[in-house]
Amino acid sequence: ARNSGLDIATGDYLIFVDNDDFILPDMYETLMANMLKYQVKISMCSYSLYYEERGQEYIEEQLFTKKMDSLEALHIFHTEKRIDMIVPWNKLYKRELFDGIRYPVGRTFDDEFVTYKLLWKAGSICYTNQQLYFFRQRIDSITHTLTLKKYTDYMDALLERHEYFALMVGDDRLSDEDTLFCMKELINIHFRECPKEQLVFYHSQYLKMYNTCKLKKHMLYGERLKYFAAARFPILLRNVWKIKKKMRK
Repeated sequence: ARNSGLDIATGDYLIFVDNDDFILPDMYETLMANMLKYQVKISMCSYSLYYEERGQEYIEEQLFTKKMDSLEALHIFHTEKRIDMIVPWNKLYKRELFDGIRYPVGRTFDDEFVTYKLLWKAGSICYTNQQLYFFRQRIDSITHTLTLKKYTDYMDALLERHEYFALMVGDDRLSDEDTLFCMKELINIHFRECPKEQLVFYHSQYLKMYNTCKLKKHMLYGERLKYFAAARFPILLRNVWKIKKKMRK
């Protein structure tokens, strides 16, 4: 759907709204004003979770708006505010950013494959923590429905991003942060019911990252031991997890 919109759009600016979400009336006006003020190609805001049974989950914060370069924005991908950077629907884009860029067809979490490329291409962005977008929460949504395909799509997106950061961005600190972030996600593949060839592939990717990870020396001992076991004894770690899973039932 996003690609279809991109292919027929004729304006100079683009924005996405998911079909079950909603926005405040002044969202576009605010984002455009910030884009013009800070002379950027991406203007973004924060969002609020919206639950049918209890309404908006508003987080009280001191409001601010700031300009940041692309590298600063990409570092946020490894923090608790990462969702603001990743999602496509809280941003106003200059249309030219999508030249040569489209969302992957048939993938869940298609934004994980694309948004970082747009942020890097933009050069700089502006961000306001005003919660102008309402992200509706449903228990049967793609976000809340766990499937193997969803997980492997997510992991494939992270692996593509990791390669992009190394080749296109070339910032050592960002690459180190991303290596550790990907390892934290990849370690969970041992606890998924997926085909053996997928386990072998993801473990090979994990092992390459583990061997080059500069930040593991800063881990606490217990955490370092877990990551070491995932690298050297993945089958043992998986069996331990299965035993614990059975004991909890």
